[in-house]
Order: sequence, then structure tokens, then C-alpha cells
Amino acid sequence: MFEEKDQVSLGVYLGELRLRRIERQGLERTNLADFCTAAEEVSHFSYLLWSARNRRPVSLLDVELQGEIDKFLLASLYFSRKEDLFQRIFERVSFDRRIQRLGRLRYREANRLGGKFCRTLGELFDRGGTRRAALAHLRAFYRMNTQSRLARIDAL
Repeated sequence: MFEEKDQVSLGVYLGELRLRRIERQGLERTNLADFCTAAEEVSHFSYLLWSARNRRPVSLLDVELQGEIDKFLLASLYFSRKEDLFQRIFERVSFDRRIQRLGRLRYREANRLGGKFCRTLGELFDRGGTRRAALAHLRAFYRMNTQSRLARIDAL
């Protein structure tokens, strides 16, 4: 993201090799890592764009948190082993060692919070919740400011 005066420029970068693999395999047959990277980057783009258009400040943690939630929800639509999917995305996660300490801490916290949020969303369905109720829950969460989002997850 680049901001200058009253203009903001945003873009999505997936990397040439990853983009070629996704294009060659198709989104439905791509591997989970490539799928999640693409989903997370598109999430970052969408969330930053929405926030900029609505003049909402966001933190890096907030952007990463939304990316964790979005990639899990999107992967749930494309990958059939959902119970393993939760573990793979939220419990057996690893981070590139080249990422600086503060970045790793932010990614770990976003992953922890995203897992907590997605687990309770799954419990909503387990209690007989409807897709409409889940979408309303997601929409309300998406529109909260950073402090409200973190407080909401903390209360779960």
C-alpha cells in the first residue's frame, strides 16, 4: 500500500511462480499453501481498500487477522477435509525464519485470534445457526474497528 496526500495505491502480489502454478492447476486443484497465500493477499487488498474507502484506520495486526479468517473460510469451500484444515491453518502453522521477530509475533497473534474466531463461527453452525446468521456475524465483525474486533474475540 502506498499513500500520498488524498490518494492510496494498492496492489496484490503473489509471486510469479505461485501465480503460474495457480493458473496452470486452477484454483480448485491448487495446493493448500498456494491457495492460502492467494486468499490472504486478496483479503489484505479487499480489507485495506474497504478501510481506505470508509476512512477507517487499521493496524497491521488487524489486516493479518482478517487474512487468517478469510483464508480459512475460503479454503473451507474448496478443501473437503475441514477438520484437518483447521489444524493445518491454525494449529500446525509455521512461519518463515527470515521474518523478523516483531513480524513473527504479529503473525502468531493474528493466527491465534483468527483460530479462536473461526472456531466459534463453526460452533455457531454446530448449534444450528444458519448461513445467514454466520454472514451477519462476519459482516458485523468486518465493520468493527480494531479495538472492538480484538475485544470481541477476547470475549469469546
